[in-house]
Amino acid sequence: MTAGDGKPAAATDEETKKQQDELREVMRVAHSLERAEEEEMMKRALEESEKLKSEEQKANEEEERMINEAIAASEREESERKAKMGADNQIAS
Repeated sequence: MTAGDGKPAAATDEETKKQQDELREVMRVAHSLERAEEEEMMKRALEESEKLKSEEQKANEEEERMINEAIAASEREESERKAKMGADNQIAS
């Protein structure tokens, strides 16, 4: 029995099997590349997230430092004001 092109049917079956095997290999490589790209994207997203988290933490620490400095300055001013009032009261007495 022969195929439509005059070749034996067995040869056509072998060619078809070979093409199917090649297609499977191409699909396997394509899936591997796709997985690698997805993993790389996830890695980059995680790195960016960690970077933003670190920057946010630094900003929060700086804000807290500035608040503490403002509180300390306010406490110094209040202490100086009370000391001046005490000195003024002693002079008036």
